[in-house]
Amino acid sequence: FMNYRRDIFVKRKNMSRSLVQPRKVLLSSWLCISLILCSCKKTDDPVVLAKEINAEKFQNSEQLSADASLLVEWAAINLVELEMLRLADRRSAKTELREKVDMLLKAHQKLNDDIHAAATAEGITIPNALSDDGKAQIEKLYRVNASSFEATFIKTLRDSHTQTVLIAEKLAASTSKSDLQKLAGRALPELQSHLVDIRLKNEVSQR
Repeated sequence: FMNYRRDIFVKRKNMSRSLVQPRKVLLSSWLCISLILCSCKKTDDPVVLAKEINAEKFQNSEQLSADASLLVEWAAINLVELEMLRLADRRSAKTELREKVDMLLKAHQKLNDDIHAAATAEGITIPNALSDDGKAQIEKLYRVNASSFEATFIKTLRDSHTQTVLIAEKLAASTSKSDLQKLAGRALPELQSHLVDIRLKNEVSQR
């Protein structure tokens, strides 16, 4: 009788193990699948994607890789500035500011075209839409109330233009590509002039 009970116990224990084992295998399989899906997940941020494409494309040329990175940053900032200007054109109540915004819009649309032309000539991939950070910047500006909008817009544009000028100066000093040199050489004087004007307006708006 004791042997009979022991046999039953052993059989039950083995059955329990046989049930647990597939569960462990199934759990392990799901964990592996989850890890694979996470590792394969791609970002849809246009700036990140452009940088990844260029890094692979120019992996054998350190200089071209550096040029491409700067041009991507420049293109991304210019897209943000264009959206800022369009927003200001819709929301500004002052005729003088709208006139200045209209002038800047035309200049930055031309700059956008010039950046695209230079990128195409050098085989560099650049973003054609706002990055996640750029969208957040525009959303933040959009939420500013009417009484504070002009001052906030001018300050934000000043900061953005400062960054743009620094990138253009760095590209002009470091690149050996004629298309990129011409782009930076043509754009810099106008960008620097815009920056001086924006800084003056920022000082006036703070008084």
